[in-house]
Amino acid sequence: MDDETPFETFLKPRLEAIHKMMMAGFYGSGELSSASKGHERELFINTFLSQIFPPNYRFGNGDIIDGHNEKSGQVDIVIEYSNFMSFPYLFGGPRLYLAEGVAAAIETKSNLCGQWEEALATAAKVKELKRIFIPDRDKELAPMLEKSRAFASALGQPGTSPQVTYETQSYSSVIVNEKYPPQQIPVFIVGYKGWQNKETLNQKLKSANGLVDAILTLDPLMYHSRSGASSQGVAALFQFIDGLFHYVQKNFMQAPMNDIYFMPRNFHERFFNSEFDQ
Repeated sequence: MDDETPFETFLKPRLEAIHKMMMAGFYGSGELSSASKGHERELFINTFLSQIFPPNYRFGNGDIIDGHNEKSGQVDIVIEYSNFMSFPYLFGGPRLYLAEGVAAAIETKSNLCGQWEEALATAAKVKELKRIFIPDRDKELAPMLEKSRAFASALGQPGTSPQVTYETQSYSSVIVNEKYPPQQIPVFIVGYKGWQNKETLNQKLKSANGLVDAILTLDPLMYHSRSGASSQGVAALFQFIDGLFHYVQKNFMQAPMNDIYFMPRNFHERFFNSEFDQ
């Protein structure tokens, strides 16, 4: 009986070829080049991400902001949801991203052994951002709705008002039961070169205390994620892509961005306090 899986038969040869192209581009450029940071990012996008993801996804770099007026600083690679907006500075240059439109952030480093702290600092800034999806917006509006109902009742006109439902799940499944993405942006760190054994890789991820969702090293080829997925060899590339797709394939309705980025977070609370608490 043939125990070879579809991965072994079909996917592994393709991924091995892609890995060879990436590493040839990395070592061929000279890793000490002053322009290596941009080259490493573009190499990872052009030879890997853009070749595997559907064409409706955009990969860029720039700053991410949230509705609480916080900013991440420069992020190497930003994967956007395919139905969302972002704002260019110059065409083809860095972009300004709204946190709710970011599916995942990726930091690329030439050598994680010497650049781990730098990658971790960027991850920490990204994780400080708090996205506001419809359930979060409902919670913000709950005090206003309560005041509205109380005011209408005091006037003898109870009427009706929207009911807040903090819906976070779309259907029951052993594998996936999340309707909305996590409030914090997923962060993946990629190193062209990294630690030489999986124990060190796992320890580094654990010591990040939730700031990093997964680490991929290309030489040696290893992957480990907070979800428990872990592999060595070319399977690491497959698990890395699978981990990314867990976050980017969400299909959900966004709250109006005008409510999140144009108005102060406590606008409705201030309005009702000034109108009805006098």
